Amino acid sequence: MTKFWFCLTLFVYVMAEQQAVFSSDPLSPDRLSVIFCRAFVYVGSLGQLFAKHAYQTYRAVRQKQLTRLCCLPIPKYMLQTRQELIEAILVLLLMCLLCCEPVLHCLAVSSELLTNCCEYGEWQCNLIHSYSRLAAFPMLLYFVLASELVHLNVHMSVFSVICSCLMWEFVLYVAVLIFFTAAFASAVACLPQSLGSDSIQMRDFFSWPLAFESMLSMAFNSYGSENYEEIAEENEPLLKWFVMGFAACWHVYLMNLMVAQLCQRYNEIFRDARGNARLTRGISTRHRCR
Repeated sequence: MTKFWFCLTLFVYVMAEQQAVFSSDPLSPDRLSVIFCRAFVYVGSLGQLFAKHAYQTYRAVRQKQLTRLCCLPIPKYMLQTRQELIEAILVLLLMCLLCCEPVLHCLAVSSELLTNCCEYGEWQCNLIHSYSRLAAFPMLLYFVLASELVHLNVHMSVFSVICSCLMWEFVLYVAVLIFFTAAFASAVACLPQSLGSDSIQMRDFFSWPLAFESMLSMAFNSYGSENYEEIAEENEPLLKWFVMGFAACWHVYLMNLMVAQLCQRYNEIFRDARGNARLTRGISTRHRCR
């Protein structure tokens, strides 16, 4: 029943915050559906999570079970599992959404229930845009919590455990990628700039932020092939060599090294993954039944 309620809450939140699900016309009857979905999330999800964590926080304070995280005292139970910490962050974000709720603020300038009242002033319009941007983060957290449902199936749980074990290696190589990209971008930004304002060097490598963004696109294979042709025709010869050096370091050396290390790490943890998955599934089931 708890899992069904969570899936229903996730579905309603998606319906409430997606821009293309209902009509964007502020006077459309669909606005009532949006208002109902948001009210359901605030009462059914925020209310439930707030009551749960308020009680657990009160009990932790009474029993003096506190710890410090970045100089802030927090209850120890929040750090016991990833689910508890994410739920606590989700409560804070949903409370921020409730404070920024456009329907409530629109009642101050209109007697109708509106989800968009940009016509009444710039402040209301900026508030709606801030609300929409803020709503993206609880959406991510809801889906992170939904990923805990994989522990209901042993095979999916094994895959989840393997992904979690390999996450540190992936983060390590992302950090190495950022370091190499920053190094080559800094070097490219020092090169003498060509005179043409429409040249590839002025457009993509004129400053460090532009060069960093362009080389990061190269690393993710999203840098257009026509851009490489322009680099080959550029007057500055060192630009070509720096681009080739970056491609050799990342695509040829580090990418292959990452694949080899991930394969080796996968072979090491695969034998223990099933037992770990069963243990994680038991802990998760016990936590949900409490």
